[in-house]
Amino acid sequence: MSIELRMEQYIRQEGLLDPGDSVIVAVSGGPDSTAMLHLLRKLAPKWQLKLHVAHMDHGFRGEESRREAEWVASLADELGLECTVKHADVPALAAEAGGNAQELAREVRYAFLLETARRVGAGVIALGHHADDQAETILMKLIRGASLSGLSGMSPVSVRQGVKLVRPLLRIYKEEIVTFLQEHGYGYCEDSSNRKTVYFRNVVRLEILPFLERYNPNVSASLVRLAEISRAEDDYLAREAERAFDRFVRPEPGGCAMDRGAFLGLHVALQRRLITLILIYLGVEKGSIPF
Repeated sequence: MSIELRMEQYIRQEGLLDPGDSVIVAVSGGPDSTAMLHLLRKLAPKWQLKLHVAHMDHGFRGEESRREAEWVASLADELGLECTVKHADVPALAAEAGGNAQELAREVRYAFLLETARRVGAGVIALGHHADDQAETILMKLIRGASLSGLSGMSPVSVRQGVKLVRPLLRIYKEEIVTFLQEHGYGYCEDSSNRKTVYFRNVVRLEILPFLERYNPNVSASLVRLAEISRAEDDYLAREAERAFDRFVRPEPGGCAMDRGAFLGLHVALQRRLITLILIYLGVEKGSIPF
């Protein structure tokens, strides 16, 4: 099955898009997002999609970043699509704030994409993460320690500030993406920072995964399968925990109460989930809960 048909099948299966959607296509200029743009444009007439290209120049690579921004704007024009480009000096912002530059870049990028979606009236943002990205994410979480929720990896669809974030390439591998671009003669940009092992994800991609492939050549596919199994089971447990919360937890002034016997009668996995829901109800940040 062609990459075009597989992506469309995945979009239908996961409910990523509806006919007539207005979509912000996040394009870095790299092979992944560039392929996604071409694939969505092929799909647009059939699905009556309205596409708007968005590109964020984070300012990490100077002239190289500026050239990529110009290339993306030129590609959008060539395809007859509107394009929004934003330039930011994330290294300077990170130095001033004293935080992690990569994490700040992510926050700045999502803020830009959401603002662009609101400005043009788009209800969907399409992101170019693919199956290898998913495998890297799962391995990073395994190394650092993760719950079942963490092992679910990146979701094919999520909602942020009322806007859907979708990842239509999440079951397609990088090798297939590059082959698609080459077969159709589509150009793309190469990010020189992807070859630098100063970033943990690059270490995972360039060193750890190739080492593991010596023992399991299909390790990336195994990690992607782990993510999909974990996502389904995490969803089931989340629903059961919400039912338990509704049944056993009584909101009270300044907190909540729960019958001890009912709590002890639950499986330990649901007990942990229920404690998490109670803590969130009480205003504790989910990221600070250790399970």
